[in-house]
Amino acid sequence: MALKNISFLNEILDDEITGKWIYASDAFVMPGRLGLSVVHSFSFGTPVISQYKEGHFHGEGVGYLKDEVNGFLVSDGDVSELASKMEYIISDEKISSRFRESAFHTAVNDCSIQKMLKGFEDAIEYTNRV
Repeated sequence: MALKNISFLNEILDDEITGKWIYASDAFVMPGRLGLSVVHSFSFGTPVISQYKEGHFHGEGVGYLKDEVNGFLVSDGDVSELASKMEYIISDEKISSRFRESAFHTAVNDCSIQKMLKGFEDAIEYTNRV
């Protein structure tokens, strides 16, 4: 597809190196199964691009991805659409900044420890009422 300046990396187990790559990236592209990598990416202000899958393919992190707000979910197996979204994010600095801000905003407001604890408290409170 003649895409330039794109690096697809294999598994990196060192958290510091992973963080540097995510932070320096215009987007975190994960065509496979999403999980907490969404939260990790958003905490660095990096939008996520992945594929929409039916059922329970993706883990919990996919729930934070808001299509066309802080990333994209493209049609399963559509390499052209995946490449198009990658190109779109880097096409204009304003677009890139908007996606970065939305990704970081999601991490701060939706993925915080406080929000998680509130969810636990609400669940326990609910079970006590039932």
